[in-house]
Amino acid sequence: GALPSFPTGWCLGELLGDPDVVTWQFSMNEPVRGGARCNRASEAFARAALGMHSQPLFLLVDDNARRTASLSRAFEASGTHAIVPS
Repeated sequence: GALPSFPTGWCLGELLGDPDVVTWQFSMNEPVRGGARCNRASEAFARAALGMHSQPLFLLVDDNARRTASLSRAFEASGTHAIVPS
C-alpha cells in the first residue's frame, strides 16, 4: 500500500521489469471519494501498464464501482486484455 497510481504509473518499467501480469488494488491506494482527478490517475496507471512492451494481462481490484465501470468500458472499447471483477 501507500503507492498511489500517480506518479507510480510512470515508473512501471523500472519497478516491474517486463511482467506478464500486472495487478493493482486501487481501493488501497486511491481515495474512494477522490473524484475526477483520482479517476484520471487510475486510468493513466492502467494505460501505462497495458502499454508496456510485454503487453501484460491487467487485473484491476477496486471497490469504487464508478471508477471500475469507467475503466472497464475503456478497456473493452480498446480491446485490451484486462480482468475487471464487478
